Amino acid sequence: MTDKISTLNCPGCGAPVSRSDKNCGFCEREIIISSFTTLSNLAPAELNKYAAAYKTMAESEPLDPGINTSLGFCYLKLRVFERAHSAFEVAISQSVGNPDAYFYTAVCLLNGGKAFLAKRPIIEKIESYINAALTLEERPIFHYFKSYIKYDYYNRKSYSTSPTYQEALATARDIGLNESEVINLHALMGVDRPPQLQLIEPQLEAIDIAPEPAPFIAQQSTQPIVTEKKMWLAYLLVVLFGVFGYLYTSWQRALALIIVGFIGGILGVHSTALGLWYLLLWFFTPLVLIKVWGFRKGMFPSVEARS
Repeated sequence: MTDKISTLNCPGCGAPVSRSDKNCGFCEREIIISSFTTLSNLAPAELNKYAAAYKTMAESEPLDPGINTSLGFCYLKLRVFERAHSAFEVAISQSVGNPDAYFYTAVCLLNGGKAFLAKRPIIEKIESYINAALTLEERPIFHYFKSYIKYDYYNRKSYSTSPTYQEALATARDIGLNESEVINLHALMGVDRPPQLQLIEPQLEAIDIAPEPAPFIAQQSTQPIVTEKKMWLAYLLVVLFGVFGYLYTSWQRALALIIVGFIGGILGVHSTALGLWYLLLWFFTPLVLIKVWGFRKGMFPSVEARS
């Protein structure tokens, strides 16, 4: 490839430029786009002009990875994901040392949709491209995109994966993840940011200051009045009432004692407002029934007396 290319023109103003130039001598814009953020303020019409210019350049210089990467950036900004993917693939085949080409190829593979909806082979391709980009350069946004894939595909479907989305997110945060990069990435993908992937604020150092007492708020307790141990004790007493009722009266009355006791106990455990009231009923109802059913000669008359 020669330094001077007669057909190479600035994609911004159309002035003739040399491939060895970094910026146009007339409009001072970048000839080859070095970062996707360079296109952030370009309108769709201007993006189409840039894409046409890079396509012409690519025909003249088909082995130039920078031109194909720039073309992929333009198509990606226009959300023409298939063409962007093809341009990035060509750039990767021409040079394996550009992490942006790998990263944005992975973004293109989602085709503007959620990772949750993608098929497993697509997800595996995306992960391979992300890992290739990370091999070339450790960027926080690369790790964040990995955490998104891990969350939206693996975690939401309860699939086992390593690292987890929490671990990938923690790595991105530890090496300086920028909030604006995350916002721009989700805008590019056209996918809302999951609440689980919000950046966790760093914890403040502990200060030895006594906390102010919380204001008293009168409210009804939501805890059951009867503890589990007392509940089982009450059940035991109800059963004992039923056994004695059967021995000294009849099985029908014993069953009635047990049923009434259980109903009172269940209401006592699961009601907060009436728990104490039903607890009292739980214990005293069998005694009342014994009295009503004619145990007037004693609490527990003998079997002989019953007969």
